Amino acid sequence: MTVLENRHIEDCFDGSIIKEFLLDKPMTEPFIRHLGTLGVFQYFPSFARPFFTVISENQFKIKGVEGNDNLRIIFYENNRDTLNEFVCTHIGNYID
Repeated sequence: MTVLENRHIEDCFDGSIIKEFLLDKPMTEPFIRHLGTLGVFQYFPSFARPFFTVISENQFKIKGVEGNDNLRIIFYENNRDTLNEFVCTHIGNYID
């Protein structure tokens, strides 16, 4: 999977930022489970639009919908640039 675009969406009052990642393909369940290895994983496949979140405490929160080609990540205050690179690398390491 490849990140085509990584754009800043919003600054939050608590110092965190929200970014949207545009991917080269729609997200599948195996890819979502790959992201789930990054933290506390919640996946709701029975929803009309299967939703997931991954929370890495004090670092970031990933959320998205299966079948979409984008996801949002909230990066908390510390080490945003390093974490951004880490997440991009993890996404790039996925091979379907």
